[in-house]
Amino acid sequence: HPLEVRFTADLDCAPYRNILFLDCDILCVDRIDALFTAENEVLYVYENTRLMTSEKFGHYFLTAEERERHRDEHIINAGTYCVDAAYYSHFSTTWRSMWERYITHPSLINNPYNDQSMLNAILRRGQINGRCMGDGMVEFPFIFRNSAGEGLRSLHGNCKFVHYNSDLTQQYKQGDFEAIKAFYARRCDE
Repeated sequence: HPLEVRFTADLDCAPYRNILFLDCDILCVDRIDALFTAENEVLYVYENTRLMTSEKFGHYFLTAEERERHRDEHIINAGTYCVDAAYYSHFSTTWRSMWERYITHPSLINNPYNDQSMLNAILRRGQINGRCMGDGMVEFPFIFRNSAGEGLRSLHGNCKFVHYNSDLTQQYKQGDFEAIKAFYARRCDE
């Protein structure tokens, strides 16, 4: 189970410098060796759309004051991150501690984004060290529609991963797969 992997503080990380976590609905579309640069920190990615900036997707555990302070910031995605292996135990213990403190509350049981909201809270509060991997590293193609709901926006040239958001598949529309196919074709030609 992904949460067990995320929260397992006793993994033997000694043979590794960095640990990269990717959700199972992510495809790697470019070289990623340059991303393994975490040093005593967590490298994360933003969901760079306002659609995801909400309590449900990432700000549930922030106080009203914290929400106001971070309202113009994008949600940090819990499906892609890189951790310094020597820092992994602190990172996972901090995240697990928050999970164990809150997850039994009845209002949280059916929210699939609790882990992401908790990650946002501990990063924004400085409980764990973190910095962004860089803009456009991950694309979330099926949530990037314009306000009229038509078409996909162009995928960034520095995209390394495409995150399909399997729980949002109801948003697939005619032509989506052609846009993604064209993106892959451009990548293969480079």
